[in-house]
Amino acid sequence: MEQANKSPFLKEEVLGNLFQTTFKIPHYQRPYKWRKEHVIQLLDDLYENIYLKKNAIYRVGSIIIHDDKTHNNIVDGQQRLTTLSLIFHYLKEQNVLLQNENYKHEISKNNIKYNYQLIENWFLSKSFSASEKQDYLDKIKKGCQFVIITVYQQDEAFQLFDSQNSRGKPLEPYDLLKAFHLREMENDAHTEAEIEKYAVQWEDYLLKNDKPLKSIFENHLFRIRKWAKREKKYLFSKNDISEFKGISLYKGNKYTYEIIYRLLDGAIQNAQKDKMLRNFNIS
Repeated sequence: MEQANKSPFLKEEVLGNLFQTTFKIPHYQRPYKWRKEHVIQLLDDLYENIYLKKNAIYRVGSIIIHDDKTHNNIVDGQQRLTTLSLIFHYLKEQNVLLQNENYKHEISKNNIKYNYQLIENWFLSKSFSASEKQDYLDKIKKGCQFVIITVYQQDEAFQLFDSQNSRGKPLEPYDLLKAFHLREMENDAHTEAEIEKYAVQWEDYLLKNDKPLKSIFENHLFRIRKWAKREKKYLFSKNDISEFKGISLYKGNKYTYEIIYRLLDGAIQNAQKDKMLRNFNIS
């Protein structure tokens, strides 16, 4: 069956079985941003609901996966899976979730270092022996349960990314704009390295200029666009990001001057092809 015709698939899976799946964090995801309270809460929940009980099953939450035939892209659950990977790494588990993931954002790197230290301190506070650590590891692999939701279409994945990220640390509207534009780049002729470069540049900018960017959108760009249309609007929310999505070259949108932009894009592409042919002396 073609991927586009497949319906979303749901199943329950314990943590230990997830080692058989290779996950990938897509470009549109935010960096790893879990704070101290999230990490400690997860450790305490696993300890109280699995470790201290016999043969306990504890449902931690859901993981939403976009299966694009090449990768199992994590749509929702990245923060939790990354934290569990850190716990496994501390407990010297050889099979670590996301072990092949290359975290390039400085935000992710800093939070991984900080949270790993939190995990180490938490276990030290419990005075676990080596055998108790192994027992803890074995129990959470068997007792920690997820609901795995797999989707096969990119649009479905992006819609779920939008809706699911209203929980936890909320997305800013410009986070969704970043995700939208990176997704469009994946449809275009951009390489993986190019998309990664722009994603890192975006997050590096936010690391230094989070509040100014938020202010530019909320207090200036959004209001100017609305007032220019004689619409009364003051607060910029995630429901308004369509104002800045621009034109998708792969969908039939009805925007003012859209045909001009499409013709311009076609002219640029033709010029690039002509240049390439001239370089090979075959034009």
